Amino acid sequence: MQLDSRHFAAIFNYMVEYISSSLDDVFLALADQTRRDIVSLLCMGKARVTEIAKRFPISLNAVSKHLKMLERASLVQREVVGREHWCSLNTARLHEAQAWIQYHEAFWNQRLDRLEQALQKRQSSTIDLKAKSAEAPAHKQKRGDKSRVENLRQSSNVP
Repeated sequence: MQLDSRHFAAIFNYMVEYISSSLDDVFLALADQTRRDIVSLLCMGKARVTEIAKRFPISLNAVSKHLKMLERASLVQREVVGREHWCSLNTARLHEAQAWIQYHEAFWNQRLDRLEQALQKRQSSTIDLKAKSAEAPAHKQKRGDKSRVENLRQSSNVP
């Protein structure tokens, strides 16, 4: 199957609408320190909501709201067993965010490396030009230019 502009547009729209919005949810959920701390806690394994709440100086209701935000971003999965609510981390979503970050890190590192090379090349060519002009004989100076000796004489008031 060959991709034409209709297929490309459909794929692009899917990527823009679905993937970026799902990453937006992940980054929005991770934007809060309490939610990042909950994710760190769940890295050690499943935990009951009440166990999670005991670790924070906020109410059970506030922790529950943070957990709901993490659930909406699909970072946390909740399992109800009887009266207990167990939460576990969905690391797949973190891997998606990590892949996005690594791609952009590589992209910008490559760009910055190229910029650094260009600046070094420009700097070395500027140094070469300065060295060549310093080595140039005095008789090759343009008319009206003063020689170094003349400049020194004027600055020291020597005739």
